[in-house]
Amino acid sequence: LFTKPEIFTASLSAWARFFMFFLPFVVAIIGVLGIMDAYLPPETVSRYLGDKRKIHGYLFALLFGTVVSSSQYAVFPTVKLLRKKGARTAILATFMVMWSGVSLPIIPLELSIFGPKFVFMRIIIIAIGAVVFGVLTGMRGIHMDR
Repeated sequence: LFTKPEIFTASLSAWARFFMFFLPFVVAIIGVLGIMDAYLPPETVSRYLGDKRKIHGYLFALLFGTVVSSSQYAVFPTVKLLRKKGARTAILATFMVMWSGVSLPIIPLELSIFGPKFVFMRIIIIAIGAVVFGVLTGMRGIHMDR
């Protein structure tokens, strides 16, 4: 730091650029989560992602996790909010894996680079893994405590 101030200055400059790049995403995520918290009734979340929705909950998590295409930084606060509103941990575990593994807007690019066989096999394997992870999480009674 003191021996090579030019490295410190370059590092600080890079950090500032990254910070300014990610700042709008963070603000948007906080805004959307605030709106969801205020206007999304717990009954609605519980109806679609709660204890009574076994297979439908997993299918919803697979679909919603794929369709929602946002920053990986948003998945954790989103899951925390949905848990607070009554979603089951097992369904949320499935949702998290799908969110991070498959992104609908990226699929056309993947198809053009890797071809349909590879892409669809990858999506199927991730979906199976996501459901298995969710089911095992539910069977083991693992809960999100906070």
